[in-house]
Amino acid sequence: MRLNFATAAVTPRADGETQDRVIVHRLPGGLVVLVADGAGGIPGGDVAADEVVRGVAEALVDDARAFLTAEGVVALLRRIDDNVERLPLAGETTAVLVVLREEQVYGASCGDSGAWIVDEMGLDELTADQKRKLRIGSGRAVPIPFGRGPLGGTLVVGSDGLFNYARPDVICAAGRGLSLTAAACALVACVRTVSGDLMDDVAVAM
Repeated sequence: MRLNFATAAVTPRADGETQDRVIVHRLPGGLVVLVADGAGGIPGGDVAADEVVRGVAEALVDDARAFLTAEGVVALLRRIDDNVERLPLAGETTAVLVVLREEQVYGASCGDSGAWIVDEMGLDELTADQKRKLRIGSGRAVPIPFGRGPLGGTLVVGSDGLFNYARPDVICAAGRGLSLTAAACALVACVRTVSGDLMDDVAVAM
């Protein structure tokens, strides 16, 4: 089975720079979805987010077993936290790392980026128990694992620019009946103000 996906990332900043990162890697029979959002107000958030992206990409090549279980994902994020904390120019970042396979969905997160499964009945917040303040790069990150059976709806992974500024019912309804690409754009659109502005950077994968 070939799983499909779409991503979207936008920023309200005039220079176009964003600390949000959204990456999707293909696995045999599955996907790895990563959203990292560099912490605002702390220098080096973008560096920290880039290091999470790099650490996950390297693990896919050198340590594929890290993606076999939620516990493996937890251990990987802890190693990345240690590595980022040692970098003098790196700040802190959120990270939510989801492995999507035909038979199950699992992963881990820390910080306030999120992962939901959305269907016609509502939502299942995979990252409900995450530690929002203990981010990657602090040296104290506490990745919280999650897991479910076969995907029964649409997986939505995003930064706090989505989940903090859109009501849950709006997120559930935004992409209904649309292609994945159109749905990702619709989720970004639902957090724009009347004037078209954004309150924060937004990154979405689904």
